[in-house]
Amino acid sequence: MFGDVSDGAKLCLLGGFGRTFVVCQGGQGAPIISSLIYTFLRLTTVVLMLCALAISRSASAQSASGSGGAGQGANPRETARHRAGFVYFNPSLSIDRLGYDSNVQNTSSERQGDFTVSITPHATLWIPFQRRALLTSNASVGFDYYKDVSRNRTVNPRIDALGELYARRLTFFAEAGRSNQFRQPNIEIETRVKERTDNLGGGIRVTLQRGLSIGVSAYRRDTAFDGDDVSGGVSLSERLDRSERGVRVIVQERLTSLTTVGVVFETREDRFDRAPNRNADGYRAAATIAFDEKALINGSVALGYRNVDAADPLVPAFSGFVSQVAISNRIGGTTEVSLGWDRDTQYSLSETRPYFLTNAMTVRLRRQVAGEFDASAGVGRNRSTYRSEIGVAVPGGDGETAMTYSADVGYRVNRSSRAAFGVTHTRRTSALSDSRRYASTFAGFSLTYVF
Repeated sequence: MFGDVSDGAKLCLLGGFGRTFVVCQGGQGAPIISSLIYTFLRLTTVVLMLCALAISRSASAQSASGSGGAGQGANPRETARHRAGFVYFNPSLSIDRLGYDSNVQNTSSERQGDFTVSITPHATLWIPFQRRALLTSNASVGFDYYKDVSRNRTVNPRIDALGELYARRLTFFAEAGRSNQFRQPNIEIETRVKERTDNLGGGIRVTLQRGLSIGVSAYRRDTAFDGDDVSGGVSLSERLDRSERGVRVIVQERLTSLTTVGVVFETREDRFDRAPNRNADGYRAAATIAFDEKALINGSVALGYRNVDAADPLVPAFSGFVSQVAISNRIGGTTEVSLGWDRDTQYSLSETRPYFLTNAMTVRLRRQVAGEFDASAGVGRNRSTYRSEIGVAVPGGDGETAMTYSADVGYRVNRSSRAAFGVTHTRRTSALSDSRRYASTFAGFSLTYVF
């Protein structure tokens, strides 16, 4: 999957498709390392050929701007809104889902409504060191409150840190992060569950010339669920606790000050501690493009190919197109159209349906009505198609679809802050079982305020 994109699909050496470290344990260490090295050498050969082509073309491209230079992180002196000594920071507050949810547990029968609110203070901090190094950290704590369903009252902390060291054309980096979330992980799981993720990674990026860079990194991501969480009579911890690790190679070229293109090659190994028959190896290759937020079109696009081979011969291999798109377009200064598209595989709780292909698309239109008031409407469709074990005949269909419709009226407090009142309706249909169909409607208030 395309790694951790809650930060917005960072198309750089550090992000885009997850971030973690290669760790080998026990007798499996040698084959894991040799496999990664062999794959890495093959990918490096291809990447160097792409670099040669890019170098010959980039002389005519517009050079990158900014005092940081190519390959360096964001300049906090230009980005930060506040400063305390040598620390730069941007604080914000999010109040989400302050209102009424008609079906808190997303059940097909005996629906329970409840009043709820989610409050999340967040801060981004930068500590620069004489333009030779930069420490960046993001921290947030979410407070979820439900009036009657006390089980859903939770505190959700999240923190990550990234350190970069600049040495002429070289950038060394290391990063780590942890999050504890109480949420609905995907379309398959109806209820909110406790999910903990740990990220660790590191690597090096080389600037070949202004605007063109190549980077190599290793990553590891661990996912664990609470042992008491059960969905459909199945323990999430037994089926979904896993470690994802691999090596990533990224080539990027900054065509203009507002546009960056790239190519990503990534190996991946998924290891399940309590379900070794689910272990799988694979790779992905993708082309990426990122637009600066100041551009007429802003956001990022990643389109590519992924291959997954499971250790269990009964599990069918996956080879196909994957995507991660999040872009928006401003029209005439008063209208904005947003598009999202995520297509990738996810592991399933089912033993006979080990994984499913999710294809989620969203479209949203926002228009300024009068002064600082605006209105928006959106529709989303998330289709999941399950893959059954070879030779296993599973009764019923193989897919589920969740449709989401939303509309709101908002007020722009300042350039980065918005308050809104809206309504969202979600309905999931399922060919797997009638009990998996549900509908819910939420009506309430939201606020995002940047100080």
